[in-house]
Amino acid sequence: MLKYLALVSIFLISCGEDIKKGGSNPPPTNNPFGNLNNPDPNNPDPNNPDSNNSGLCLVDPDCDAGQVCESEQCVISCTTSVDCPASQICVPRDSQAPGSVCVENNVPSTEGYDYIVIRDTTTGESCEFSDPGSDMIAISLNDLEGSVIALFEAFDFQEGNAPNGNDYSDAFQIFDGSISEFGLSCPDSFESTYVASMGCGGFMVGQFVSDGVPVAVESGTEVYALEYGANCGGTPADTFEILLCTDSTAVSGGDYTSCDVRLGGGSGLVVEIVE
Repeated sequence: MLKYLALVSIFLISCGEDIKKGGSNPPPTNNPFGNLNNPDPNNPDPNNPDSNNSGLCLVDPDCDAGQVCESEQCVISCTTSVDCPASQICVPRDSQAPGSVCVENNVPSTEGYDYIVIRDTTTGESCEFSDPGSDMIAISLNDLEGSVIALFEAFDFQEGNAPNGNDYSDAFQIFDGSISEFGLSCPDSFESTYVASMGCGGFMVGQFVSDGVPVAVESGTEVYALEYGANCGGTPADTFEILLCTDSTAVSGGDYTSCDVRLGGGSGLVVEIVE
């Protein structure tokens, strides 16, 4: 019996030592985010782009050395872009706190333009007519010999001012990436199946497609835009412009502020070469 009690005592003492040393039964933590400061203990380097140190946080001290808390995420702090991983740049903190942080470099490429805007610029008495603004018929991307590379497909249409009504505002039917029975020329008549009236100040946003595949507007191509206007017996006063968008990601998300590169414009038939 004495030997048995001695063994039990030794076992209890051993377990107590394990608990004191933080062994198999550590005390519970009050941290609701788990292992906040080092989600991946096998990769603790905050300057390593493969590091998984972007844990949740509330304040800067919640993050590892070399990181700060931005929008409840631990991110790398920096002084210049040299301090950041290759795919990132150094920008001021969104939270207006002192210092800068590394973010993904989303500077748009200038090698081509994925999206364009056709915007009506008509003003004056023409805007008082019914079906006002530019009456677009055909828009294509051509090579410099005039051969069609791709056709315009609208994904957004914002109708402009039309105080006396507009019965020709189905831009999605006209500009769906296919060519009409009249090709890139004037139709026999002014009908809703051939013409999209934008209204004064209205615009279309879209891209060029060939067999359903998007085609970027690049240097050495031309944008061909035909408006009913003077070419087809319409109102010569209707005018429009062609704008190129530089930030494809923003445009696809509905932000058109980058569509400010003016390629050209006019009335009737407008052909603008991309330099």
